[in-house]
Order: sequence, then structure tokens, then C-alpha cells
Amino acid sequence: MTYDVIIFTDVSGPIWSRPIGAYRFADELRQIGQNVKVIDCLSDFDEDQLENLLRKYISPVTSFVGISSSFIHDRDLHSLTLKSHRTANSVATRKIISLCREIFPNVKIILGGARVDNYLGFDVDLFITGYTENSTSEILKKLRIGTYKKGEVLTSDNNSFDFKELETKYTQADHIFKGETLVLETSRGCRFRCKFCNFPLTG
Repeated sequence: MTYDVIIFTDVSGPIWSRPIGAYRFADELRQIGQNVKVIDCLSDFDEDQLENLLRKYISPVTSFVGISSSFIHDRDLHSLTLKSHRTANSVATRKIISLCREIFPNVKIILGGARVDNYLGFDVDLFITGYTENSTSEILKKLRIGTYKKGEVLTSDNNSFDFKELETKYTQADHIFKGETLVLETSRGCRFRCKFCNFPLTG
């Protein structure tokens, strides 16, 4: 089965846990009619496995491949330890971008998440910073009609989105395990407003 959007992310640490950011974005996309596949554990796949995933899920109608930078790291598969939690030159990220360009040169690539600054200059069509709830439709529109400059950074409005009624819905495509503990988002931002901090949604 192929998908409109494929999103690659990584686990949030040495103990298995789905990072909610990629699934939040996927849920927003699904609400506007996109068929989305989230693929976890990016850094655990070798190049052949990544190529097989791309060939399995990408089709001529695929809008884009997304990469969430928040938890990408290079993993030592022999010791099951993290080489680096904030690798600016993540091998996994470079591999997935290179394979997309080689096999599916017409498919757009976007990169978002908490570590976007580490990847500016990579061969990516659009970088996304901030929360995507207010910009999901705009992202799709920009990619479809080409109203963006390659490598552009799109900054989402972090302050106007009301997330009090927010919920993240999972689908069968997410392959939730029986008895799996899922992340529950109970708040966002910080109650304080420190002068030295530029984090959104403060106070």
C-alpha cells in the first residue's frame, strides 16, 4: 500500500517510546484527507531496509516525505546505546534524504521538529519550525503548487493555536501494540516567562 505522506521519526530514547510530534502532524494531515504512514526507529534501519520502505510506500501521488528531527540519533546497534542524541550530521537523516533524491527525485522532502537548526543546508525542500497545527494546509499547498524557495524555513504561529481540545488519534497504519503505553500530551509550553528564554507559549 502506498501513502500520500510518509513521516520518518525515531524513538525518544534507549527505552521504546513513540515520540508524539510525528503522530500529531500525521493526525492533522489525516483530518484534511491525507493517507499518512509514520515510520519509527529511523536510525535502526540500514540503507537496504530504508530503500525497501521507500519503494513500498511511495507512489506518484505521494505529496512528500517528512523527517522529524527531534529524537534522531545515531545508534550503536551492537551495544544498543546512543552514540549521540543530538547528532547534527545524523547518518540516518543523510541516508534517507539521499535515497529519496536518488530513487524518487520528484517527491518533496520536508524536515521539522526541535532540531531543525542542526539540518539547515541539507538537501531539503522545506524546513518547518514551530507547531504545525496552524500550518498543515499551508505546507501542503506550498508543496503542491511550488510557492516556496528550496530550503525555505516556514515558521508556524505558536501562540494562536488553542490546544485545549486537542487529541491525537492513531490508526491501524500506526501498528499500535497490544498493551503499549502511548504518550499523552497534557500541556504545552511553560508557565514561566523568563527574559532569557525564547521558547513559545510561555507565561
